[in-house]
Amino acid sequence: MRLTKPEHPLNYTVQLPLSKSVLNRELIIKHLAGDDISEILHQFNKKDIANDSLVLHRALTGVDETKQVEDAGTALRFLTAAFTLTANPVLITGTKRLHERPIEPLISALRQCGAQIKYTNREGFAPLHISPAHMRGGEINIPANISSQFVSALLMAAPYFEQGLILHLNGNQVSASYTQLTVMVMSRFGVQVTQEKNKLVVSPQKYKTGIPISGERDWSSAVFWYILAAVLPTEQLSFAGLRLSSAQGDAAVAIIMRNFGIITQENSQGLVLSRVKLPPPTNWKYNFNSAPDLVPAMAALCAVKKVTAELQGVAHLRIKESDRIEALHNELFKVGCRLSVTEPDKFTLSYPNKPVMDFSDFKTYQDHRLAMSWSAFTALAESVVIQDPEVVQKSYPAFWQQLQEAGFLYNEL
Repeated sequence: MRLTKPEHPLNYTVQLPLSKSVLNRELIIKHLAGDDISEILHQFNKKDIANDSLVLHRALTGVDETKQVEDAGTALRFLTAAFTLTANPVLITGTKRLHERPIEPLISALRQCGAQIKYTNREGFAPLHISPAHMRGGEINIPANISSQFVSALLMAAPYFEQGLILHLNGNQVSASYTQLTVMVMSRFGVQVTQEKNKLVVSPQKYKTGIPISGERDWSSAVFWYILAAVLPTEQLSFAGLRLSSAQGDAAVAIIMRNFGIITQENSQGLVLSRVKLPPPTNWKYNFNSAPDLVPAMAALCAVKKVTAELQGVAHLRIKESDRIEALHNELFKVGCRLSVTEPDKFTLSYPNKPVMDFSDFKTYQDHRLAMSWSAFTALAESVVIQDPEVVQKSYPAFWQQLQEAGFLYNEL
C-alpha cells in the first residue's frame, strides 16, 4: 500500500476504536458472571472493534471444543485462566507466532491452583488442552517481569477459586498500569482486589450480572494521531469520547507529547490537540515499562525529528506480535536512525547515517503497531509504501480509512 501525505494541514475528528484492553477484560468478566454475551457487540460499529476482541468473543460464545485465537496473545492468556473454570474440555490454538509466545509462568500458576492443563506440542507454549478441574486457588508466586497479562488473567478468574487467591509478584512488574486497569474493571463489576506492595489478594466472590459494556475508547490507538500531529502541518485534531482521566496506561502519551509541542485539552466532546512551537527535545529519555505499546510510535517520531533518545523498559518488546526491537532496528535504519541495544531493557536512537537511497518501503512484520507507526514517515517523503497494511485489523480496523478522510491518499499496490 502506498500512503501519500495530505496536501493541507490536518483538521479532523478521530473516532477511535473501542479500547481492546478494557473490552477484553469486560468480556471475560461478563462471561464468568454468567451473562449472555452472544449479542453484546452488536451495539457497536464493527469497524470500532479490534479483531483481537472479536476473536476473544467468538471463543467465549462458540460451542466447539477447539478455540482458534489466531495471533491474539491477550485472548490466549485470558481464556486459559477463564476456561479452567469450565465444565467442558477446551483446546486453545492459534498462529505460528502465537505458539512462539511464552505462557509457562501462567500455566504453572494455574496448575498450582488446581488446573489440569497440557501442552499438546512444545512445553511452555500453546496449543493448550484444558480439562475440567476443581480450582481451589490459594497462595502462589508468579514472575511479574514477563507479561502483566499473566497477572490479569489470574486475577479475573480468582473470585471463582474455592479459596480465592493470594498472588505474590516476583521481580519488577512490567506494564503495571494494565494490572491496575484489571483491578479497576473488576471493581466496576463488584469484585474488590486488596493490594499490598507486591501482593494482590482476591477473596471468593461473584461478579455482578447485568453491568453494561463501557464503550471506552482506545488510548493505544490515539498515539498514532499524536505523532502525525507532531510531524505534519496540523490545524486541529480531536478525539471524540476520549478522556484524560482514563485508567488506560497509554493515556501517558498526552503528557509525553508535551515534550514534542503537542498540547491536549479536554472539552465536553472529548479531547483536542493543538501544536505549539517548541524545539525537539535533545537526549530525551523515557521509561516505557508501564506503557510499552507506545514504543513503536514514539521511536518512529524520534526518527523523523532526529531526536537522540534513550528508551527504557523495553525488554519484553521482543515477545510481542513481532520482535519489535529487531523490527524497529531494521526499519528505522532506512531513515538514517541507528537503534543500539545498550542493555536488555534499554535502547538508544542516534543518527550517524544518511537515509538509504530508497527508504520508502517499510515492512510491518505482521505487527499492527508497526504498520500504523510508519505513517509518520510520510513527513520525510511525499509517499511511503507500507507492506501488509491489513495487519491493523488487530486493533484499529478503520485506521487507513480515517487517514483518507483526514486527507491522506491511500493506494493499493
